[in-house]
Amino acid sequence: FLDILTRLNERLLEGRPRLGEITWRENAPGFEMARVRLKFGARLGPDDLFLARFDPAKYAFQPYHESEFPESNPTALSGWAERFPEAAALINGGQYYPNRSPMGTLTRNGLELSETTHPQWKGFLASQPAEAAPPGAPLATIIDTQPSGRLRPEGYRDVIQSFMLLDQYGLIRVRDSHNLAGRSAVGQDREGRVILIMTPSAMTLYDLALAL
Repeated sequence: FLDILTRLNERLLEGRPRLGEITWRENAPGFEMARVRLKFGARLGPDDLFLARFDPAKYAFQPYHESEFPESNPTALSGWAERFPEAAALINGGQYYPNRSPMGTLTRNGLELSETTHPQWKGFLASQPAEAAPPGAPLATIIDTQPSGRLRPEGYRDVIQSFMLLDQYGLIRVRDSHNLAGRSAVGQDREGRVILIMTPSAMTLYDLALAL
């Protein structure tokens, strides 16, 4: 009965605005931040959505893994901020297995930091075009390999793999489940700017996709 009420409520909210008005503030040239309220979808915790927007021509994106720091214990994001105090922003780069190895591709400057490429994940944050990249390739971009059928993108030295919440047409690519967690994501707008997205609220991936 409770599930039926929940589904009915969700159907009534379809098409309703799920975010408050976004007001960007500039922190540095090519780097803006925003804090916006989630109107629907935040199940537990604060209903904040934090955004950071970057001009990829001015900022580099590089992945790191804790295995590169064998002298220190595994740390939360605050510990990574101490390791890289010069970083404009930090974000969790993907999902991990219980042994803390990445589930998908994690490559920095051509160095493979993960053992495998996830066969079902089609989303990649790619940066640093390699010498073999096509002329005019963007310095950082989101690549969806599903239309091409390729296992992973080519021509970039830094690659982080995950799944697509939305495709280029705005169609949702995650299933509607009841799994709740704080969420982080990476997106790209029509001007090519890379956007980091984070909420401490417990929400489903499907609700996050609706908000985006």
